[in-house]
Amino acid sequence: MGFAARTSAVGVALTAALWGFALGAAAAQNEAERFVKSLGDEAIEVLSASDASEEQRKLRFRSLLDQGFAVDTIARFVIGRHWRAATPQQRQEYMSLFREFVLDTYARRLDGYSGESFDIIKSLPLDETDTMVSTEIVRRNGPPIRVDYRVRIRNDGHRIVDVIVEGISLVVTQRAEFASVINRKGLDGLLAGLREHRAGGGSE
Repeated sequence: MGFAARTSAVGVALTAALWGFALGAAAAQNEAERFVKSLGDEAIEVLSASDASEEQRKLRFRSLLDQGFAVDTIARFVIGRHWRAATPQQRQEYMSLFREFVLDTYARRLDGYSGESFDIIKSLPLDETDTMVSTEIVRRNGPPIRVDYRVRIRNDGHRIVDVIVEGISLVVTQRAEFASVINRKGLDGLLAGLREHRAGGGSE
């Protein structure tokens, strides 16, 4: 095979590979969008359920978030380097307390949007596993709210690893808050604060 023929073959192979990558990325985007849309629609349905009490809606919403969020991944990220220094007992208690804390926090941050429309604006692949899905919540009384979801594909399906509300990352914000507590009171101080949060029913 001559040089020109080899070059042409390589070009065809490269084009096919790039085309395959583009199709794969597009498919990943579509799947991430469907995941966020489905989760958002279910959340609005739960929050607007008139046949349920406020406590029932809260419990159903927290259950929905628990299914859709990668709580374990978020937990490890927000505690950062302190995870490596934690004892097995501290890690176990932290993961349990954090699950309750983060689900309550996200439920309160995203609550109050019942009855509004939830629309996908766009999505953007960030790497091989993550896609940023941008949404807009159109409210009846107030300007629309921009909420971006960082969605990660894992062995157990799609999971949300961050929520960015009007440009502010809830996960990055939480990491900074936890770091401040640990620097002042140590990891045991953070665990004590999370225990108080749970005992107080999630009140701040």
